[in-house]
Amino acid sequence: MLAARIPGYDPGESELEGRIARIIDRCGIARPSQQHRVQVDGHRYRIDFAWPDRKLYLEGNGFGFHRLSSDLDSDARRQNTLVLDGWTPIEITWRMSDAHIADTIRRFLSRV
Repeated sequence: MLAARIPGYDPGESELEGRIARIIDRCGIARPSQQHRVQVDGHRYRIDFAWPDRKLYLEGNGFGFHRLSSDLDSDARRQNTLVLDGWTPIEITWRMSDAHIADTIRRFLSRV
């Protein structure tokens, strides 16, 4: 298990983040910054994955962190603030296949 880790490996804060990181590495996708911190309009946010030079970010959304309606409200406010600041979001969920996740990330990276 430890041998599979590469320098700079970060398992993330959830199983979904770890899965996304493994997909990115396995598919040779440009490595993003993990747990990237951003400040916009006096608010500080932490983004699961970000390509800051492109203002592109990815959030892995699962039920573990979105159990209450207030969680969804908070995420929507954060996303709106980031989009208004010029960031482009990618939303990934558990039910998406590895191939779909990789293809989605590649398509976004080719556009921004």
